Amino acid sequence: MISVANPLASFWTVRIEGGPAQIIPSGPKTEEEKNHRARMEKFLTNEGGCWAELSDISFLVPSWRDLEGQRATIDVETGFPILPGNAGNFFYATEHNVPVKNKLAFGRRRGNGFKFSWSFVAEAFPGDEGLQVEVETTLMFRKLSVQFLEDTSTDVKQAERIAFSFAQPEDLELAKVEMPDCVSFRVKENVA
Repeated sequence: MISVANPLASFWTVRIEGGPAQIIPSGPKTEEEKNHRARMEKFLTNEGGCWAELSDISFLVPSWRDLEGQRATIDVETGFPILPGNAGNFFYATEHNVPVKNKLAFGRRRGNGFKFSWSFVAEAFPGDEGLQVEVETTLMFRKLSVQFLEDTSTDVKQAERIAFSFAQPEDLELAKVEMPDCVSFRVKENVA
């Protein structure tokens, strides 16, 4: 997301869907906790899915291609109850958790995909020890959005100028007004 108010700053949302995911036990103390963790790991890796999302990550990079090699450590404020607008959310086995103590690393880029690693602690409730979660995946850069201020009108040509300062025109599909204050561009899958 790039804001018209400050086109030099970009904010990223990372969303990873599906499994398998690996839960690293943090030393459960009771047999019940061991069994619960075993059920969760079986569900995540074999039967079900999960998703994790972290929003408003700021990297000062001149182009999306420059995300390669970027790292960040972000500690999300624990927000309970967990609501859709929270900066972070980890969902698995029908439970929402807050991902805290986040460590993100963008690796080598290939096309519009980056090798990506993300570790965090998933807290289910205030005071929870949480579960250590490790994600290693290829993260696809799918969409670039330009956000307009609420009191200004959406200008597709201005959005294109801003988007093309961050991505090459041939990287992006045609602009689409998704909301009254937001113009988005899908990233083509075969970018160099």
